[in-house]
Amino acid sequence: MKHTFIFFVLFIVIAAAIPATVIAATSQDVVYIGKDEVIDDNVMRVGNTITVDGKINGDLLAVGNIVTVNGDVAGDVIVVGSTIKVSGTVGGNIRAFGMTVDITGATARNVYAFGRDITLGNTASVGWNLVSGAQTATLQGTVKGNAAVYGGTIAVGGNVEKKFTGTLNDAGTLTFLPTAKVGGDLQYTGVQSATIQTGAALSGKTVHNVPSQSVTSAGGTLSASWVFAKLIGLFALLFVGVIVVSLGQRLLRRVLDTAHTKSGKTFLTGILVTLLTPLGALILLFTLIGIPFAAIALSLYAMLVYLSKIIVGTYLGEYLLNRMKPQKDAKQARALFWPMMLGTTIVYCIVNIPTVGWMLGFVAALWAIGAVVETVRSSSHQPHP
Repeated sequence: MKHTFIFFVLFIVIAAAIPATVIAATSQDVVYIGKDEVIDDNVMRVGNTITVDGKINGDLLAVGNIVTVNGDVAGDVIVVGSTIKVSGTVGGNIRAFGMTVDITGATARNVYAFGRDITLGNTASVGWNLVSGAQTATLQGTVKGNAAVYGGTIAVGGNVEKKFTGTLNDAGTLTFLPTAKVGGDLQYTGVQSATIQTGAALSGKTVHNVPSQSVTSAGGTLSASWVFAKLIGLFALLFVGVIVVSLGQRLLRRVLDTAHTKSGKTFLTGILVTLLTPLGALILLFTLIGIPFAAIALSLYAMLVYLSKIIVGTYLGEYLLNRMKPQKDAKQARALFWPMMLGTTIVYCIVNIPTVGWMLGFVAALWAIGAVVETVRSSSHQPHP
C-alpha cells in the first residue's frame, strides 16, 4: 500500500502540472529569453541550453540539458533537464525533474523537485509545501508549509515552519544542522537515527519509524531503494516522452493512427519483429562484416521496446481524456503532450505490478513496435511528389 500511495501521489503531481494548451513553442539548440523581453502567454522551450532572464506572464515548460531561470514567471515552472537552476520569482508551483536541481528564488506555492542532487538554497522560499526525491537533498531555505523528502542523504539547515517528513533508503542518513528549524512534528522512516546537531530547533514531537528488513509481496522484495529507483525510471521515461512529443509529434500521431486503424496487423508485425530481430542478429554475428549491423539492429530494437511505453501510454492517455471530456477543438484534440504524461505514468505503474506487470508490458511492446514498423512501411510505399 505504501508504494502504491507514493506512485499515486506522483501521478497527481504530474497530472496537475500540465496546462491544457501550450501557446508559444520553440525547439532549438540555444534558447535565450532576454531581460527586456516580456511574454504574455504560456511558454514552451526545448533546447540544449535554455536561459530565461525575461518575464513570463504565464506558465513555463522547459526541456533541455541546462535550464536556467533567472527571470520572473507568473505561473508554474515545469522543467525537465540535466542541470536546472531557478533563481527567479515564481508565482505558481515549481515542478523540476533533473539530475541536479538548484532553487534559490522565491516560489509562491509548492515545489516538487526530483533528481540526483536537490538543493534549496539559503535565499529560497517556498510559500506552501515542498516534496522532493533525491539521492542527495540539501534544504537551506524557508518552507512555510510542510516538507516531505525521499532519498539517501538528507541535510536540513533551513526553516520548515510546519511538519517535516523524511523517508530514507536502506543506507540513508538524515542530518539537522545547527541552523535548522522545524515548527511542527518530525517524522521519518529509516534504518539509522537522525543526527540532530547542537543548535537545531525542533519544536514538535519526533517519531522514528524503523522499517523491517524487507517488505515482501507475491512478486518479490520491495524496499525504499526499489521505490526510489522506480521513481527515477519514471522521470527518465517522462523526460524522453516530452522530447518525443515536442520534436516528433507528427510522427507519433501517425504511429497512433496506425495502431488504431490496424490494431490486429500491428500486433502480428510486432510478434514477427520480436522473433526475427534476435535471430537475424545472431546470424549476422557469425560474419565479421555483419557484427556492426547486428549491434545496430539490437540497439534499434531495444530503443523501440523502451519507447513502446510512451507510445502505448499516449494512446491510453488520449483515450481516457476523450472519454472524460471530448474535445471539440480539432487542434486541442490532436495535442499529445497531456495524454502522453497521463498515459505514460499509468502504463509505467501497470508494468511494475508484481507477477503480471511484465506480461502486460510485453504485450503492449509488441503492439507498439508493430505500429512503428507498419508506419515506416506505409511511408516508404507512399509516392513522393
